[in-house]
Amino acid sequence: MPCPSGLVLRLLLVLATVGASALTGCARGAIADPRDAGPSKDARDGSDAPSVEGDGGPRCASDDECRTDPGGTLCDPESGRCVGCIVGGAPCALGSYCDPAARACATGCDDDADCGGGVTRCDLATHRCTGCKQAIDCIPGTVCREAVCVPGCTDAKPCGVGSTCCAEQCVDVNSSAAHCGACGNACGDGRSCCLGRCATPSSDAMNCGRCGISCSAPNGVPACVEGACSVAACTMGFGDCDRAPSNGCEADLSADPANCGGCGRACTAGVNASTRCVSGACVSECNAGYGDCDGDASNGCETELARSTAHCGACGQRCPAGPNAVATCAMAMCGVTCEEGFSDCDGMAANGCEVFVATSAAHCGGCGIRCSVAHANAACSGARCVVASCETGWADCDGSASNGCEVDLNGESANCGACGHRCEAGTACSAGTCASVCTGGATFCVDRCAQLVSDVQHCGACGRRCDGGANAAPACTGGLCALACNAGYGDCNRAAGDGCETNLRESTAHCGACGSQCSRANATVSCAGGGCVLGACNPGYGNCNGSEADGCETNLNLSTSHCGACGRTCSLPFATASCSDGGCAIVACVPGFADCDGTPATGCETNLASNNANCGACGRSCGPGTACSGGSCASVCAGGTTFCGGSCVSLASDPRNCGGCGNACPSGRSCAGGSCVQSAPANDSCGGAQEISFSSSSVTLGGTNVGATASITPSCGFGVTSDVYYRFTVPGPSRELVYADTAGSSFDTVLYFARDCGTALSTSTTNGDVVCNDDMGSAGCNGGLQSQVVALLNPGTWYLMVGGFGGQTGTISLRFQHLPVGSGGVSLLPAGATTQAGVTGGSGSLGGACGGAAAGESTWWWRTCPDFVGGAFSAQTCGRASWDTLIYLRNAAGGGDACNDDACGLQSSISATLPPGPGIHAFTVDGFSSNTGSFSVAVSRP
Repeated sequence: MPCPSGLVLRLLLVLATVGASALTGCARGAIADPRDAGPSKDARDGSDAPSVEGDGGPRCASDDECRTDPGGTLCDPESGRCVGCIVGGAPCALGSYCDPAARACATGCDDDADCGGGVTRCDLATHRCTGCKQAIDCIPGTVCREAVCVPGCTDAKPCGVGSTCCAEQCVDVNSSAAHCGACGNACGDGRSCCLGRCATPSSDAMNCGRCGISCSAPNGVPACVEGACSVAACTMGFGDCDRAPSNGCEADLSADPANCGGCGRACTAGVNASTRCVSGACVSECNAGYGDCDGDASNGCETELARSTAHCGACGQRCPAGPNAVATCAMAMCGVTCEEGFSDCDGMAANGCEVFVATSAAHCGGCGIRCSVAHANAACSGARCVVASCETGWADCDGSASNGCEVDLNGESANCGACGHRCEAGTACSAGTCASVCTGGATFCVDRCAQLVSDVQHCGACGRRCDGGANAAPACTGGLCALACNAGYGDCNRAAGDGCETNLRESTAHCGACGSQCSRANATVSCAGGGCVLGACNPGYGNCNGSEADGCETNLNLSTSHCGACGRTCSLPFATASCSDGGCAIVACVPGFADCDGTPATGCETNLASNNANCGACGRSCGPGTACSGGSCASVCAGGTTFCGGSCVSLASDPRNCGGCGNACPSGRSCAGGSCVQSAPANDSCGGAQEISFSSSSVTLGGTNVGATASITPSCGFGVTSDVYYRFTVPGPSRELVYADTAGSSFDTVLYFARDCGTALSTSTTNGDVVCNDDMGSAGCNGGLQSQVVALLNPGTWYLMVGGFGGQTGTISLRFQHLPVGSGGVSLLPAGATTQAGVTGGSGSLGGACGGAAAGESTWWWRTCPDFVGGAFSAQTCGRASWDTLIYLRNAAGGGDACNDDACGLQSSISATLPPGPGIHAFTVDGFSSNTGSFSVAVSRP
């Protein structure tokens, strides 16, 4: 059985009488490896043996001879007597030691474990438990007096970090009123000790009301009156107008319009105006587009400069009005409104509306409308453009001025030389005179000039028309009528009466051209699109070379390369083939092969030398458990195998025939040694490791190690032969604290980290870590046979291994947590109220809900056990740093997180309730923005 650990071992020793001997091989305070223990009491059992007689009475040679001896069950090798115990041998029960005189177990302690561990020690001279034996046995801040650790200190036993030894007592000189800043420096008179300096909280502006509360008064002098911050005086030009000490002298009397030159002195503005405070005096300004043109401040800025003709754009800027016009102001620009019939075409208000648009040819009816008439001289009349006179050779025949003198009398046949003078048919107007229009041997026929040698309407003479025919158009050649066949047709019979009677795209006698006949060997043929097309091959023939020129050239009834169809080659397995009537036939089989299925297509398919159904000849079959070899039937199963269900199998490993033919193992089990056993889980090997996601800071996974084999030897536990792999990746850039426990698993687990598939971690990664654990008891938790580990890991891929102590197996419940810790210092935070010190600097990678991450940080961490019930946490840097600090608390399981930037000036303070249950927690001191420096922090945790 596996050796129990710690308190379990001692309880078993106290309770056991007969069975207690089974535990004597286990070391105190830890799980013992049976390979390191001495022989157990059970190993001494045996048959009674006669005593050896000698001087002084019976003597013994082995423990077996002392089984029933009243003196004891052990044989003392020095005296040869049966005794109750042997000094330096197997230990006595919990709370007893081996008396060297009586050679029997007596009440008392034999080592510190008999005293419960901790700071309780065993005095080996008296075999009595004491609180301490020397100063080193006591924790910092306590000394050993009369065997008891009591609060105090000496030069040889100084206080812990953050405390000073004054009058043999540990005090915090930063806060002790009796020892403020140094031993014996008492404050007195109601004063307090603040960061090692005596201060009066009722009047000290740096510690107003209590230590660390620093008064500030922007633009003024702060003061502390009866423990409350106030303003003593304001800087010149500023005033405390709201009487609120928190914001000091908040009003700028030189620029604040509500307090201009003094508190409550507000600036007011008139209509269309605004006011501001300049150098402590109110100054009014007109709104854009308005002016105080009457100089009366009481009515404000009364004039709208965008529309006033007396003040257009500026006070006193009057708009002038010229001839034929009335002055206007629009958008702060002067203008004019013209009298009817007049326009201001030059845009100059000074000369008014200078143009009469009813007669101006340059501005006819409106500015910029210039009269311009084609081939004519223009004029303006009644605000409309008119033709004054036409250019030579042009005339206004339609009487419309819009198109000017639109007719060319020299070239228009309808108006040749004069409006209305039209030229007769066959003539045209040239230089104002009608002349013949036909040239180049053409003749004017009816309505146009025609070439009588080629015109189908006038072929050889005016009015002689050529007619076409079927599939043909008419043509005139040399003054004679002819036919022009349509595309794809031909006059193959040379008879014009039926036109172009032949379809050259379909006729096999005239395919593509008259007289081009289609013909192919052993096939039908057709004409398509004017080209010959090979049709169906005659029966028994094929176009196997793909060429249409030689038709269907291959005889499919005789060709072994194209037997029955193109490309069908007569090449039969293990046979000589021929082609007959389009089918492949077997001429002869290769020796040793035969056509047992009677199908020529498969050739001589049967190997008579090895075919069990046709062994040596077709139809000669071999029986069960035999096979055909060399044409004869012989046994097929080699040594160690059995013929089952048509094949030879190993009854020792075949899951379908495990231990006997037909004995199949259930699903999820395999066959080993002829017995069905549990199959190994998928993550038994490194390649099948179960992946743990880093997307959540806390996750619980299941699993089993039933059927698993041994992979890695851990640095703790004993006989771990059934371990499984879990894999996770620390993504970076920050390091991570990684935690895991197996609370809730069904067997005695061993839990440990591995760097790769074959190397278990065995060295510490940070103070207080546990890289390999058998039972939580050895890690400081009441966790029974379950395990708990934690390590500080760099970015990269890591493995978490779960195995069974002494080869135990069962279901796994694996709780996994992680927290980033940044690039700064990482330390273990002790329980209780402590003061920690540190320095931040460099670049940071962490951040809380209230800021951080720009500067390097310092982190403290701790882990809790499954029976942790929760508790209060607090931390503060108030008065413990000279720079802008930021602190935050993070819990991997969630809940209880806290973050603070400025709770006490630029310093920070948080308090939170930690959630119950196991896991890791981290507390970080950081800097706001890029602030860094040294600090101390007062922190308290359960």
